[in-house]
Amino acid sequence: NKKSETDEKGNTKLYDYNKDNLLTKVTLKNGTSVNYRYDHNGNTTEKSVMFGGKTQTHKYEYDVDNKNTVYIDALNRRIENTYDENANKIKTKMPNGSILESVYDTADRVVGEKRNGKDSFTFERDQNGQVTKVKDHVNGVERTKTYDKADRVTSATDSRGGKVDWAYHDKANSKTEKLKEQTVTQGGYTNKVSYDYNTLDQNIRVTDGSQTYRFDYDDQGNVRTYTAGNGSGSTFNYDHANKIKDLVVGTSNSILLSERYEYDQAGNRTKIKHEG
Repeated sequence: NKKSETDEKGNTKLYDYNKDNLLTKVTLKNGTSVNYRYDHNGNTTEKSVMFGGKTQTHKYEYDVDNKNTVYIDALNRRIENTYDENANKIKTKMPNGSILESVYDTADRVVGEKRNGKDSFTFERDQNGQVTKVKDHVNGVERTKTYDKADRVTSATDSRGGKVDWAYHDKANSKTEKLKEQTVTQGGYTNKVSYDYNTLDQNIRVTDGSQTYRFDYDDQGNVRTYTAGNGSGSTFNYDHANKIKDLVVGTSNSILLSERYEYDQAGNRTKIKHEG
């Protein structure tokens, strides 16, 4: 087991274990320590954080199947969980006495949620398990979704009038099956965003109304250039570890920002040099 760990700033963590190789203590450089206790099944029963002469303790209890039944936080607030015979969590009692319940179908999928005995949400699903309708009983809102044969969402509606449609590239006529268009409709407002890809499935163009955004990539798949809809853009260069080594942001007439970056052996950025 790892006994210690030192980061690039010289901060060291110390680790202690019990005879079962379970972590029992973590000690930080500033003196803070975290202690763990376990039951005979290896479940964490207690976690204590000690710092500045104070201790915060969190406690956990489990059933015979190792499912968490009780959690008590450092302020002695208690949360109790109940499960069905299929190990689904069906009831949670909160510290304030509120009862949260989940209802499942025969395939152990959530089809309803209750709060203090009253329905808060109900869900309908298709034969593939995808949620097709959500009814928010608290706010009186209903949301629906439709899917294609590949289980990709194709539309989402809101009973308050909003709708979003998604269309995808057909691989028979394209190199990708990724998102092609997204159309948002709300009242009399409509906005369409289109997406295009190269033969490597990299997004090279986004068209949002009259604005077009373009992306170009290097051989490693990193974004090399980005051009915004207003004509401004950015150029990126990378080192052998694919970390940005320099960045230039500007327009066709001027440079707005130029920076170079340096990293340590651990890959942490250690220096930013502004140029221009």
